[in-house]
Amino acid sequence: MPELSWEEEFNTLVAEFVESAETRLVAFRVALDRLCETPESTPALQELKRHFHRLAGTGLTFGFAELSALASQGEELVDERLRAGQTTSPEDLARYRTLIDALDNGFAGAKTWLQRWR
Repeated sequence: MPELSWEEEFNTLVAEFVESAETRLVAFRVALDRLCETPESTPALQELKRHFHRLAGTGLTFGFAELSALASQGEELVDERLRAGQTTSPEDLARYRTLIDALDNGFAGAKTWLQRWR
C-alpha cells in the first residue's frame, strides 16, 4: 500500500473532522440537556465547556476558523458563568443553544464543502 503524502494525510484528517460533526453535535446537545436539567451543576457546565474547548482547538487546526470562533465564544461564556459561581440562567442556556445551532449550521456548510472537494 503506497504511503500517503503529508497533504493527503492531512486532507484525510480534515474529512474525518467534518464527518464527526453528528457525533460532536450530539455530545453538545446531551451536555446542554444535562445542564438544563440541573442548571446549578458545576460538573454539567464544565462538561459543556470541554466540548466547546475541544472544538475551538480542532476547528482551527483543520482550517475551520468560523467553527473555532463560535466554539471559543461558547467557551468564554461558560467560563464567565463558572467564574461568577452562579446558577446557569435561562438566558445562558438560550445563548449556549444558539451557539450550538450555529455550530450545526457551520458543520452543514463544511459538509457541503467536503462533498464538492471530493
